[in-house]
Order: sequence, then structure tokens, then C-alpha cells
Amino acid sequence: MKREGQLPRVGVNRTAMVGVWLNRAQHLQAHEASHAAATQWNSLVEWLRAYWTENETDPGFAVLRAYGDGLKLAPLHSQSVQAIAEDLDDAVRTYRVNKAAGMDVRAPWREKKYRPVSFTRNYGWRLTKDGQLALSYGRGRERIIIALPMFTDPLTSVVVPPSAWGEIRLCWDRQNRSWYLHVAYKTQAFTA
Repeated sequence: MKREGQLPRVGVNRTAMVGVWLNRAQHLQAHEASHAAATQWNSLVEWLRAYWTENETDPGFAVLRAYGDGLKLAPLHSQSVQAIAEDLDDAVRTYRVNKAAGMDVRAPWREKKYRPVSFTRNYGWRLTKDGQLALSYGRGRERIIIALPMFTDPLTSVVVPPSAWGEIRLCWDRQNRSWYLHVAYKTQAFTA
């Protein structure tokens, strides 16, 4: 119940960046997956640009996703492959909005060498029975299992439980030369 003078609460999407340590085998696996994710992205961008040349229209997300699913280039979980298609679709939508607003922008075109790997909730990442975090690269592939990261929400100073987590991205930080998890979560905030 809302008290007199108290501001209403709303859900806020946030991302926590948590450093993680990977052993040598996990580091190599994550490194290979990041290159594979970049290859998947590059192939989708190349296909999309060819599609635009032939059709002068957008293929739509379903067609883009189906093409990406059919590539089978990467040792990635199918959900991670779909996340790459979603990211490209978002990039194209942002490009269209900015172009319509008169901004000098380009559609996605740059070739990537490295790209974060996305792990969706319950498919790409899960908690193990002994309370560790398992990042899946798909059926038949070795998972990365690490200690469960703990972090607090800066707005509420409360530890964010894994039940509140959404997508997790495994990212390489070139400057710090270490791996980070970018954990999306929803928190409560007061509105003004």
C-alpha cells in the first residue's frame, strides 16, 4: 500500500557488470565462441545488405532469424544465435529511426572480429544443483561453470537474486584484459 508522500514504484531495467575468472580451458572456449559470434554477425550483415540490394526492403525479423538459424557457423547455443539476429534487427531499427530524424548514420556494415556471447535465462544459463552458474553453448558442447556472482543494485543497495536476472552476456574487456558478465535484471525504483 502506498503511504502519504511516498513516490510510486516502477520496474527499471538495469545491467550489472561483474568480473569473472575463467580457467584456461574456459577462457579458450569463451574466446572461440566470441569469434564465432562475430562470424555469425558478419554473415548476417552481409546477407542483409545483399537482401537490400535485391529487394529494396527489409526482410523482417522472422526471415532474418531463420537465415541466421540456418547458417550453423558457430559453436553456440541456438538462443545465442537468435540473440545475434535480434541485435542486428535492433541495430537496423535504430538506424531507420535516426535516419528519419535527419541524423547522418549508416546501416550496420562494419566487420567484427569479436562479439559478446548472449545466454538467455533457463536456456543459455542455469543454476547448477550446487549453486554455481552454468553457461551453455548448446547440446553436446561443454558448458562453462563458474562461481555464482553476487552483486547489489545501486538504487536499493539490495543483493539482486538470480531469480531477478534475465539475459547474461559474456564480454571480454580489452582494457582490463579480463572477462565480465553483463547481467540484465529488473529492479524497483521510485518515480518522481
